[in-house]
Amino acid sequence: MSTLYTHISQIGHGEIFVLNRNYTKEQLREKLSVPEGPGEYIVNRALSTGLILPEPLTIKFKDEGTITTQQSGCTWYLYKRDKAIIKPDGGFQIIRYYTIFEKVYYKIEEKISELVVEPCRNRYHEWKRKRERSIG
Repeated sequence: MSTLYTHISQIGHGEIFVLNRNYTKEQLREKLSVPEGPGEYIVNRALSTGLILPEPLTIKFKDEGTITTQQSGCTWYLYKRDKAIIKPDGGFQIIRYYTIFEKVYYKIEEKISELVVEPCRNRYHEWKRKRERSIG
C-alpha cells in the first residue's frame, strides 16, 4: 500500500498535510475511512487542508517538528535546520543537519571503529578460539 498522506508539523509554524497525488480526494476518503484508519476528524482535516504537490517540496525546519505518514503510523522527529523533501506521492526523505563538530566527531568515531575496535574484536575472537583448542 502506498502512502495516502504525510503530516508535517513544526512547533510554532503550523502543520501541513500532503496528499498522494495519485488518488482523488474521494478515493483517499474511501481508503482512509476504515476501522483501523485515522479518526474521522483527521481524515476531514487532511482532505480539507491537504496539498497536492506538482513537484517535490523541500521544508527546512526552523524548530523541532514531526513527520507522520498514514501508511506506517510511525513518527519521525526533526530538529532545527533538518530538511525534509516531501514527494508528490506523500513519501519523504530526511536530510539531517550536523554541526561541524558532529561531522568531525562522526568521522573520527567511524575511523576508531574501523582501525581499533574491529581489529581488536577479531584478535580477541582468534585468541579465544586458540585458547579453547589448547584447553580442549
